[in-house]
Amino acid sequence: MKKNLITLFLIAFGFLSNAQKTNVLATAKIFSVKDMYGLKDKNGKIIVAAIYGDMQLKSNYALAIKGTNISNITTTLFDSTGKAVAQYSNISVMDCGVAKITKSKSIDEGVDGLIDLTGKILVPLGKYDNIKDCSEGLIQVEKNKKYGLIDLTGKVIVEPFYTLIRNPSDGMILVVDGILYGYLNMKGEVAINPQYPKAYDFSNGTAKVCYDINCTDSYTIDKTGKKVSR
Repeated sequence: MKKNLITLFLIAFGFLSNAQKTNVLATAKIFSVKDMYGLKDKNGKIIVAAIYGDMQLKSNYALAIKGTNISNITTTLFDSTGKAVAQYSNISVMDCGVAKITKSKSIDEGVDGLIDLTGKILVPLGKYDNIKDCSEGLIQVEKNKKYGLIDLTGKVIVEPFYTLIRNPSDGMILVVDGILYGYLNMKGEVAINPQYPKAYDFSNGTAKVCYDINCTDSYTIDKTGKKVSR
């Protein structure tokens, strides 16, 4: 019995030690040496050497930038333990908690991908031409000037098909197919077929749609496409 209690104590102690390690960045500080930046823990121990031209620190990740021009600039992602887990031309953490990665070909051209904050690849570089906005757990992607949606794991919700796709609003997603506006639901399914020359986002259960591109005459629909008012 005593041996079992000791074993359980050691396991618990090891678990707590590992948990503490994962919180290194929560109390870390940026420091500088000759205009180069690094990270120290709360005790002043160096976590990341001061070899970077810029450093961004959050409670669960850090981004460090090295290089001076498009040909040699790199961004390194550090996880919550202070370990470097990814390095690309550019890494940009989105509001939804995943990171857009870019491999630059030139100052005006690059390819995008997506990783999580452990560095795991969710969308490989080059699968899409551009990874755009993130809203309500969905991310806009572009391929061959057509737009679709993926979720936060990189799973395809809507293949790049639409001429335009907007962020969700009131549980509906406004899309344009060619020149006609319609709506998807949050699963990426067509809720109202594209049929309007002009339309607007849903709000409080209704949306304004138009008879013509200039919207000189319009009416209001519900989420089934039923006309509810002029």
